[in-house]
Amino acid sequence: MTVIEFGQKDIRINALYIVMGVLVVCSVFFSIVSYSRLSSLKHNTEKLEKDIAHEQVRNAELKTALSNRLAEFDAEEYLLAQGYVFEKNPKYSD
Repeated sequence: MTVIEFGQKDIRINALYIVMGVLVVCSVFFSIVSYSRLSSLKHNTEKLEKDIAHEQVRNAELKTALSNRLAEFDAEEYLLAQGYVFEKNPKYSD
């Protein structure tokens, strides 16, 4: 009958394989998590760029609407409707 005895050398090699395996598993896990976060950030960035473009268009439309409203607003007519009287020769105090 043959007896197989493991020596210290075999234990050191097995420990080395275990450590290397753990490092490989950890690096794969870290790579997957990093890729997932990067993908998520890229998606969020694209969504924010679309939102910014939409808001820029909306801002331009609001500015145009405001400009049109101010162009048709007549201040003198509004003030006369409120009861203000314009003086031809106003007197300013010294």
